[in-house]
Amino acid sequence: RQGPPELWHAVHVGDAATITALIERGQCNGLMRDASDHSVLWHCLSFGHLPLAELILGRFPPEAAAAGGVDLSEVHPRRGDTMLHLLCQLQPFTSQTAQLFK
Repeated sequence: RQGPPELWHAVHVGDAATITALIERGQCNGLMRDASDHSVLWHCLSFGHLPLAELILGRFPPEAAAAGGVDLSEVHPRRGDTMLHLLCQLQPFTSQTAQLFK
């Protein structure tokens, strides 16, 4: 369930090419979490990498949970924040942001 360190670095810096390669090699899916128990999608949103969030949502839709689909009900274990909290905190909040979970 925990992806390789290369995945988390790529997510933090917004490296779509590396993330795509990791997906192709089966080393990234929507259920993978880091040592702090945050998912790939969570990190994409928290770092403001909307194109990466769209990539993860497109490749691992929530309705495909058995195939590594994202968990949209993820909650921050300490603060209680949800994905909606992350979206609302993104600056600037654009039409691309609003369309992410449409």
